[in-house]
Amino acid sequence: MQGSEPDKPAGDACLQLPADLGIESAVNLRDQLLSHVYDPRPLSVDGSQIARLHTAALQLLLMFWNERRRGGLSTAWRAPNQMLVEAAAMLGLEQSLQLKGAVA
Repeated sequence: MQGSEPDKPAGDACLQLPADLGIESAVNLRDQLLSHVYDPRPLSVDGSQIARLHTAALQLLLMFWNERRRGGLSTAWRAPNQMLVEAAAMLGLEQSLQLKGAVA
């Protein structure tokens, strides 16, 4: 689904992840990620507010990251918190999610 918006302003975009990334919020996270997956602007993903994190959210983030990578789109973390970094490491996703060595 390539839902890019033709009138987006130039410059970097930032995606603020919500504090609750539990299984109950997976559909909302999916929708939030889909709205940015084909955005051609460089994208910063802010994970500083995450307070609850479920494996389903990490799976969605991984699919999002991989799709942007395949499209040659720039994606980087802005302030990933310790919970996110540790959860990704526990599941062996820190390299795929570009969190390896991230300073939380």
